[in-house]
Amino acid sequence: MGKVESSGGRRLIAGAIGLALLLGIGIGLHLRGPAPAPIGEPAAPAPASPAPAPPAAPAEGEPAAPVGERADAEGWVDQEATIYHGIPTRIRFRMPRDRAAEGADLAREAWARFEDIGKRFNAFDMDSEVGTFNASTQDVRAVSGEFSALLDVSREVWGLTRGAFDPTVWPVKALWRQAERTNQVPNDTLIEAARARVGLDKLTAVRRSALMGKAPATQASTPAQSGGPSLVHRGAAGIALDFGGIVKGYAVDRVVALLAERGATDWLVQCGGEIAAHGRSPSGEAWRVGIRHPLQKDAVWGSVSTPGDLFVSTSGNYEQPVRIGSREFHHIVDPRTGRPVESPVLGVTVVVLGGQNPNARADAFATALTVMPLDAAQELVQARSDLAALFIVRGPDGRPTEVVTPRMRDLVRSER
Repeated sequence: MGKVESSGGRRLIAGAIGLALLLGIGIGLHLRGPAPAPIGEPAAPAPASPAPAPPAAPAEGEPAAPVGERADAEGWVDQEATIYHGIPTRIRFRMPRDRAAEGADLAREAWARFEDIGKRFNAFDMDSEVGTFNASTQDVRAVSGEFSALLDVSREVWGLTRGAFDPTVWPVKALWRQAERTNQVPNDTLIEAARARVGLDKLTAVRRSALMGKAPATQASTPAQSGGPSLVHRGAAGIALDFGGIVKGYAVDRVVALLAERGATDWLVQCGGEIAAHGRSPSGEAWRVGIRHPLQKDAVWGSVSTPGDLFVSTSGNYEQPVRIGSREFHHIVDPRTGRPVESPVLGVTVVVLGGQNPNARADAFATALTVMPLDAAQELVQARSDLAALFIVRGPDGRPTEVVTPRMRDLVRSER
């Protein structure tokens, strides 16, 4: 969903407001949508589609390695691929001149990290870690450190959004996926039965190290304090997890951490609607992220830029409604109600201004802000010094207009 700024600083990373690509942002429910095109260089934004299923490991026959590679004398490596069953992804970074030869190996490691996270957290894969967790009937189950980290960030955003973001949404998602297959709208009884198994308060996580007396045994640890495997207790039968609304951002965070650790000086990492940028683009200017017009596929609404690090996520609900029987529904489901969202918000662009796991948090917040009523979403963003957001809203006349939070005004520029 992005195009990297090229020489002259005039080409944009085209971040699509709303619907972050086919299998990406996902507390909301993806019911259908076209697969996005791979990332390219034209200035027009890439197509977007509803996005809320979790990333998947590459399909059989789908290359996990990048489809193209570019490097130059300045030490830049630029590779892109379609991963997780249809998400355009790009890794662009620069190594110091005396270490330029290390770029190819580092790129391979970065793609391997993306692939590993996809395999671990694909809820549709019964052999993945989250798949085996969901299938288990055990009340208490051991999980890995990365699983624990995703739970930590999820719990933070779940609490701040009062449940608008909730990775335990899987039972509700499964119900509406079945409704699409059978062409029958679920009745209130089925919805309430599924919703009874949703709620992050029904899960308790305790670090194994805490049980051994090495750390505080609290599930409310901040992401910066979290680390290591946990034991997770399910407080009700049938609770299952879908990290689709956070794991693309988390994957970007993990790839960025690798680039920083290995000495890259500047980079752009993008997976669908999740983008992290650091340093300067090849033109020598700050990176810019383009915001797609919500109702004009090839038009740019505006752009976001900052001289420092940039962590951006997009989500939205402006694609064609899903039809089940004679009724139409938005593709995003509110985990608090178990029902499709009804909102004038067409799309949200969220910028996280630093902190731990910034792209994972941006990913989760973007979905939650799409689910929440506009007033509540604005209030949340304005109350937090680490968030900025731009909402594109359908007005009474059907035309889109924007609502920009105060901190976002310093970052956004109109391209219309």
